[in-house]
Amino acid sequence: MDMRLVSVVLGSTGVEARTAQTQKILDYGFRFFETKNIGNITKSIPISGSTKDEIKVGLQNSKPITLARGQYKLSQQAIELNTELSAPINKGDNIGHLVIKYEGKKLAKLPLIALESAPEAGFFSRIWDWILSLLGL
Repeated sequence: MDMRLVSVVLGSTGVEARTAQTQKILDYGFRFFETKNIGNITKSIPISGSTKDEIKVGLQNSKPITLARGQYKLSQQAIELNTELSAPINKGDNIGHLVIKYEGKKLAKLPLIALESAPEAGFFSRIWDWILSLLGL
């Protein structure tokens, strides 16, 4: 992903000094920071009351995240569901958020959507699932 930086230098003595300071600032930014595009994340989440056991979820839109170079791998990503998933769910339904944290600070909260539909199971199948859930299976 391309990273863009903007430099503002105030109080310089002239054009050459301003250009030199801008070059130093931009070199520093490109050397020590990197931008990753968060967008190709998919995960399978269990679902109840459906003919499927789980559905794939992913991000609705991608988002760029800029961190110090090499620190992205230290960030934490957690899925927060709106509710426990139960059928029916249509493709594109909002089901929760992906929260990205770094050093305890929330960097982004991105909407998660269902990437596939999960039709409701038949009556007897739902009764059977309910009995299994009572037994803890």
